[in-house]
Amino acid sequence: MKCPNCAKVNVINNVCPACGVDSVLFQQTAVISCNLYNKGLAQAKLRDLTGAIALLTKSIEFNKNNIMARNLLGLVYFEVGYVGDAIKHWVISTSQMRENNEATAYIDRLQANSRRLEQMGDAVKMYNNALEYLKQKADDMAIIQLKKALEINPAFVDALNLLAFCYLIQKDKPRAASLVEKVLSLDINNPIAMRYYKELHPAKIRPESKRAAKMPPGGASHSAKVADQRSKRMFGESFHLAEILSFLIGTIVSFALFWILVLPGAVTASHAELSSLRQSLTEVEQRLAEESAANTERNDMQELLIRQLTHENDELSAQATLRQRIEIVVNATAHRDAGEMSEAAMLLRSLGDDLSGLTEEFQSVANALINEVYPQAARQFWQLAIAEYDSGNYAEALEQLDLSISFGAANEPHFYPSVLFHRGSIAERNGNYNLAARYYQSVIAEFPHSAYVQRARARLQNLP
Repeated sequence: MKCPNCAKVNVINNVCPACGVDSVLFQQTAVISCNLYNKGLAQAKLRDLTGAIALLTKSIEFNKNNIMARNLLGLVYFEVGYVGDAIKHWVISTSQMRENNEATAYIDRLQANSRRLEQMGDAVKMYNNALEYLKQKADDMAIIQLKKALEINPAFVDALNLLAFCYLIQKDKPRAASLVEKVLSLDINNPIAMRYYKELHPAKIRPESKRAAKMPPGGASHSAKVADQRSKRMFGESFHLAEILSFLIGTIVSFALFWILVLPGAVTASHAELSSLRQSLTEVEQRLAEESAANTERNDMQELLIRQLTHENDELSAQATLRQRIEIVVNATAHRDAGEMSEAAMLLRSLGDDLSGLTEEFQSVANALINEVYPQAARQFWQLAIAEYDSGNYAEALEQLDLSISFGAANEPHFYPSVLFHRGSIAERNGNYNLAARYYQSVIAEFPHSAYVQRARARLQNLP
């Protein structure tokens, strides 16, 4: 029989003299790898992409030359936004089999659309930027980065999960729930999304998917179908029967060899080992008695060391917090210098109302920045809100108006009447007529000389 690994020489006693591979073990691991691939293929068809990744990774661990498993793993990674991991597996696949390999077509397709590949890379960078902003507790900035990443790649599962987390931080449960549902439609058993689902719906059990969901054209389901057909051509329709027979025969042979060759020597060795263990037990009991006193002293030293380390850790944590807050001030200054007042304001707000944790110098710098940036940021957010309103994006416009108010729009009489009027207009469009009336009345009462007074009166008279 030829060696199944190198196929160069005949196997002697199940071991190849050229490469040293055990042919029986090699074939058994190949069977296990194929079985795991089939299970991963089934999970991919059901859109359980997390489960498919785990199974296909194990399949490759058992047989690194399982081309179909590696190609499918690359497609599943690409489906959830891990472009780098997908390309890595396809490159390895092409190095293992150069001809008639689907991975070559996948790589060629990506190279032909290099701009799209660059955009996917940009999406990953934006996701990493969002992580950094979250570490600085600037969740609004993180949301902006994640929204941009999802505009490029709407199926970026990690970005969807992180955006849902940001909305959970802001206690915006409806938006978080919508994103969690989207993740679970892409990956039905995604562990992070499942955890968020339980957090959002503690008394509700999510129904399991009863049928395979369809993937987009060219996605993992398409590859899974092709790979399934190839597996049938390679192993035949009766592959599972052959797998079971091979496993039974291997088990019987293993037990026979164990009974004939291993068991007699094992019994003799066990008696000798038992005597040795008894002697060792006596020695250990003596050492334990000697070390008992030493352990008490050692424990006292360890407690003292723990107290010292705890104190040092507290000091380091305080220093790290100070550095982080100083970095926020420095980054806000850079955004201010670049004219990005809204970004600078978001960073400064993450410092909170208490600046006592900063040095006097940076407290002074931060206060000066706040006094300079907040009014300009309020104006920028108002301008963005008007642009969104004119485009018909009323939810986004309301969000920008709220940000404008949070940064002191009420102190800017030249555009604050516009803020109140447009908030009233959005409330009216949403059917909240009492709230709309209050906004219109505020414009009339507080800014009688404003250009929005006549419009507010007309709107107020026409309210239901």
